[in-house]
Formats: sequence, structure tokens, C-alpha cells
Amino acid sequence: MSCENVLKDVGGFGRYQKLLTFFLVVSSIPNGYLVLTIVFVGMTPPHRCCVPGIEECLRNSSGPTPNYDLPKATWEAHIPHDDNHRVKYSQCGMISTDSNTTKQCNGWVFDIDSDRTTFVTEWELVCDRSSYRPLFTALFMAGVMCGSTLSGFLADRFGRRPVFLVGTFGMFICFGLCGIATSPIMYATAMFFAGAMNLVNYATAFVLASEVISTSNRVITGTLTIGGFAIGYMLIPLLAYFVPHWRTLYFITSLTGFLFIPYIWIIDESPSWLLSKGRCEEFWKLVRKIAKSNGVSEDKVDELRAKWKKEENTENAESWSVLFGNLKHGRVITTLLNMCLTWFSCSVAYYGLSLNTSNLGGNPYINCFVAASVEIPAYAIVILVLKKIGRKSFVFGSLVSSGVFCGAVPYIDIVSTEGAIASAMIGKLCVSACFAVIYLYCAELFPTPIRTTAVGLCSMSARLGAVVAPYLLYAGETHTSLPYLIMFGLTFLSAFFILWLPETCLSTLPESNNDMPRLKLNLKEIFKIHKIIDKRSEGNNDVNEDQKSITEPLTAGIVV
Repeated sequence: MSCENVLKDVGGFGRYQKLLTFFLVVSSIPNGYLVLTIVFVGMTPPHRCCVPGIEECLRNSSGPTPNYDLPKATWEAHIPHDDNHRVKYSQCGMISTDSNTTKQCNGWVFDIDSDRTTFVTEWELVCDRSSYRPLFTALFMAGVMCGSTLSGFLADRFGRRPVFLVGTFGMFICFGLCGIATSPIMYATAMFFAGAMNLVNYATAFVLASEVISTSNRVITGTLTIGGFAIGYMLIPLLAYFVPHWRTLYFITSLTGFLFIPYIWIIDESPSWLLSKGRCEEFWKLVRKIAKSNGVSEDKVDELRAKWKKEENTENAESWSVLFGNLKHGRVITTLLNMCLTWFSCSVAYYGLSLNTSNLGGNPYINCFVAASVEIPAYAIVILVLKKIGRKSFVFGSLVSSGVFCGAVPYIDIVSTEGAIASAMIGKLCVSACFAVIYLYCAELFPTPIRTTAVGLCSMSARLGAVVAPYLLYAGETHTSLPYLIMFGLTFLSAFFILWLPETCLSTLPESNNDMPRLKLNLKEIFKIHKIIDKRSEGNNDVNEDQKSITEPLTAGIVV
């Protein structure tokens, strides 16, 4: 008698599970607005060199009193000109009036409201100091990668509940430290730990939900949790618009952590984890609590306990050693490399589009809100469409669509800024939907002994993509079309290799390497998969319970 059977008999998806889902969805909202805060606190406004003697420069505040009555020609003499003798405001250098040589700026003038600041304007992270900007985001994503690696180990060792609580409150504390950073180095350090805590909170919440909620309801809870992140993502442009100072924005968002103090008493430990550690008394105490909340009598619990027979777990543990042993099998390594490329490409496109909303032109706050809101229909499309077409068809189609719209952005921008923004948003919708499916697809491709570890490796490749994305945008400051063309190339390359993978929607999960189908180029599956799906309506559904169990969760939101 398994733990899941016991939980099903005391309510399955009753009042207790619904309340838990609500609280965990709420806990995922801060992940959205904290992760994307850097879009606004790190925004680089238009800027130029400050001219000594004409205006008061930040780095030359002890210089002479500005004389604004000087002729305009004197003003222009300090600024480089273009070939048509038009004034060209320089960002990193000035021209001397007497020697016609370029000199380094003594300070900068930023085209930004007087009451609005970013860490770029405060620390003057432009020109020779501009490399700090992508470094901050890359370190945050590196922290996310470390958090994703450690969260599973820590949750297995110390329990889901304590790791979830430490990750939740640690996340708010680390983001608060970002707001009091006195130097770029201190800020970078705080960002790394903020990224790690952010993922620990989010991933552990997902595991906690999946171990309490019945299999048939995990699609709903998984999608709602991802939606919680999207809601937080939608909140940050609103907060940033009304809170102009970057430090204050960090303080306000981090102070929302006090709202989660009741979680110390609300969130219980995972019953599955308690049972796995042999803590049977605590397990049955929690079962009684769940049964009471769901309106199940104590007599039913006593009956279940009487039938309970503790079974020894003889399944092989999924470990790195098992994985590396399976890597000798050609189909395993080829499939793993294929999926790692897909996860990497999706992550580069997702974060490249998300982090670049302030540079697309138009209103950056509206751009960010739209970029967040398109994720809601993306997940709705996944739920509706995935029932009618296969995983391979969906992933292929969303990759190609995302690549087309991303690649079109720089060319549409020549004609219309609004059109370029629309193209970028449609591309983000497509890549968000793809992310929601590749987790399922990946889990269905690998045999049972290495399934979890293989998905973990693919997830790490996504983190590497998130680290690369800010540097790609940094390169785009010089070559504006480069980020979009690289996104186009990566998504199309991944889509090509997806064609070699098998369709898995109606296949039994592979139990060993020999169960994995051979990889071959099969274009017909892309267009004929609807005929295979139709067989389900005729009663030829060969999806076993194991497959239902693994394919139910939509856990792609862990990409944060």
C-alpha cells in the first residue's frame, strides 16, 4: 500500500490539498517580481559625456562653477561631431578644444527623470565600467544553477518544509541586501546568493506540492504555480513605475517577505519524505490532519493504518554513477545532447527576450507587462493543444515559431518600433509554451533508472543559457540585431535536431536503454501525429499508469 494510495483514500484533492496549492502558488508570485526586478533597477538610460566648465559633472564636483552663458559653439566644441558636422553626443569621450584629441569623460549626464535612479546611474556603470551590467545578471543565474543543484540534495537530506522556509526567507533577505549594497562587488555577491535562494524556494515548493497532491490533479497545480510566477512578473513593471529609486524598490519588494511568516505554521512536511525516513508516527499524524481537513473520519484512518504494510524499497537509486554507466549507450547520450541543446536554446531566448524589454523601444514598463502577460495564454495553449497533438510536434512548432518572430525583430524595427515589439512578444509566447512542454517530453524520453538525473542535467543546461543571455544582450548594445539573430539560429538548430527524436505521447515509458526507440529523421510524425492521437478516442489508449504519473506535472516553471 503506497503513500499515494493512502493520501488518495483520505481525500486525494480535498480541502487540505486545495489550500496547500493556494499557499504554494502565492509563494511563487515573489519569484516573478524579484527575478525581473533587475530589468528596471539595471536599466541604462540614454547618456552622454558631461562637459567640465559647462555643467557640473559628478566626477568633477570640485571643479569650477558651471557657466551656462557660454556660447553654444563652446558647448559643441567639447563634443565629437559626425561627418555632416552635426552635433553627436559622445558617451565615452570628449574632444579637446585646442588639440582635437579625445579625452575620457569626467562624468555623465543621464537622460532620466530627476527622481528616478538605477544602479547604472548611481555607480556610473557605462563605458569602461559597463561590463558590470551583464555580470550581475550572469551571477544571479549562476546562483540559480547552484540552487537547482543543491535544492534536491538538501530537501532529501533535511526535509521539504525546512528547506522551503529557508529558501523563502533567505530569498527576501538576499534581495534586501542588494538594496543596501555600497559597491558593485557587494551587489554582485548578493545577487548570486539571491539567485540560489530563489530557486531553492521555487523548486522545493513544486516538490512539496507534487508529493501531497494526487497524480490526476498535478497538471492543474503545476500550471497554477507557473502562473503564480507570471503574476509576479506582471507586478514588477507596476511597482517599478511608482517606485522610482532602485534601492527603495528592493526594500519594498523584500519587505513583502513578512507576509510569509505565517507559512512557518501553515506548511507541513511532505508525507512521502516522512515515510521515506522511517518517521511513521509523524506520517500518520499528518495523515490524520489531512483527513480531518478533508472531512474524512478517523475510523477511516485507523482502517488504513491497520492495512498498512511497510514495504522495503528495492528500486535502484537514480544517481550520477547510474547515469554515467548508461552514457555508454549511444541512444542515451545522443538523446541527452539533443535535449540539452533544446533547453539551452529555450533559456537563451526566454531570458534574452525577458531581460531586453527595456531596450525594445517604446514604454519599457508597458513592454515588460506585455512580456509577462503573454505567458498566461502560452500555458493555456499548452493545456488545450497538448491534448490534440504530440510533444514532438508541439516542441518543433513552438521552436520554429519563436525563431521566426525573434529573427524578424531587427528587420521589422526598421519600419515600425511597435511591430518589432509585437514580434518579440509573440516570440516570447512561443518559447514560454515550449518550455512548458520540454520538461514532459524530456521525462518521457529517458529510461526509469536515469530519468530524474537526465532531466536535472537538461535543467542545468538551461541555467547555462540563462548565464549566456545577459552577455548576448550586452553584445547587442554594439550590434543591435545580433541577439535576435542568435536566438533565431539556436531555435532553428534545436528544431532540426528535434526532428530526429521519437514521439512519446502514447508510448509506454522506457524502463531500460533497450526500450528507448532508435533515433531517426521522421518528418511524417510532425504532420500525422493527429491521426495517432485520434486512436485514443477509439479506446486504443496504451498509456500505462506509470506514464500518466510522470507526464502529469507541468514543472517547466522551475526554469526561473
